[in-house]
Amino acid sequence: MDTAVSYGIRFLENVSERMDICVDKNGPSIIIKSDIYKSNYVKAKNRGAKIRFITEITKDNIQYWADGGTTGFNSYLVFYPRHNCGIVILTNKSDAKTFSSLPGIAYEIFKAISKK
Repeated sequence: MDTAVSYGIRFLENVSERMDICVDKNGPSIIIKSDIYKSNYVKAKNRGAKIRFITEITKDNIQYWADGGTTGFNSYLVFYPRHNCGIVILTNKSDAKTFSSLPGIAYEIFKAISKK
């Protein structure tokens, strides 16, 4: 459980623009009831981040992703079926900051190519 909480906090600490959180209908209230999540949520909002709780998966918001790594390397893959688009990021750096920043980098790439 501690690992899941620490990953969630790391994502909240590093979100700069947008974060989509897929949860069941109880997710938003559980997150707001946790002091550590709530304070990091407020900090992210104060930085201007948009945080969206997705409680229903539809064809418009679905994405498939996988991440991973090994000593010295990280990877992130995301596919947006509705847009017939996929992004793969491979790094030769393996630390917590790099790992947690990959979804945001992928989203920035998606925004740039989806405007064209």
